[in-house]
Amino acid sequence: MLWRKAWHESRGRFLFAIAATGASCVYGRYAARWGVPRTTFIVCCFLLGIGGLLREQGIGTAPFTLALPVSRLRLVATRAVVGWLELAALAVMPALFMVSPLASYALWVAGGSALFAVAFLASCIFPGEYTAFVVAWIAFFGHTTTTQFARLMRPALRPYLFTVQEIMSRLRPFSPALAIAILASVSCALIAAGAAVSRQRDF
Repeated sequence: MLWRKAWHESRGRFLFAIAATGASCVYGRYAARWGVPRTTFIVCCFLLGIGGLLREQGIGTAPFTLALPVSRLRLVATRAVVGWLELAALAVMPALFMVSPLASYALWVAGGSALFAVAFLASCIFPGEYTAFVVAWIAFFGHTTTTQFARLMRPALRPYLFTVQEIMSRLRPFSPALAIAILASVSCALIAAGAAVSRQRDF
């Protein structure tokens, strides 16, 4: 029941993400503008991460969900897993258009997971329909700006600093396995933080 509920809640966003990412991949392929699919995928990762109990509280369905004979941890975990599976399915399309589909797929899933986790955590903290989406974008912009500033101020750190979009598109030399491990760790930590916040919040 929880899996079906999580799917029904996110189905509209997922189908929109599939359509938008597919269209941007076709455009990127024939117009040779790969930044468009990457940006579209980032937006869709944020969209898949929003939702949850705070959103349900806003539309009045939270009491029903909380009355189910399951723990809040299980509610949050189910939503996280369903969102991640949708993200993994979404990343198939960009990978199919790349030169190295398998490597590209792994990097896009890893990068997308971190972006998804940022929006997921924001949705556990901030109420509002799209507040988490906006907060996730601000965090993403802050990450990119901080990374660029650190490179400028500390040139010695340049070989070790990457933005998520650079990792996804392999714009700079780095160890893919290490990048995936770091992004996976960050994603798990953010989702765990979101679960902890949801468990202690008073709805």
